[in-house]
Amino acid sequence: MAKEIQVELSDETAAAVQRAAEAEHVDPATYIGTMIEANVHRGLFLSGAQACIEEHAEGFARRFGPAPAASQAA
Repeated sequence: MAKEIQVELSDETAAAVQRAAEAEHVDPATYIGTMIEANVHRGLFLSGAQACIEEHAEGFARRFGPAPAASQAA
């Protein structure tokens, strides 16, 4: 089931969307919808990955971080 969401764009962004949609021979709403469908899952994944890094980075660094400087000497 499709949902409609209204968003406000700056005049500059709206003009850019209009030009891009015309280049693809689709209406602007279809163009924006296609862009969102193509990118929303990646954005959610990246934000989830960032949250995971922020939550677990310190423990990961303790367990898997580089060896102390003294043992790295050749």
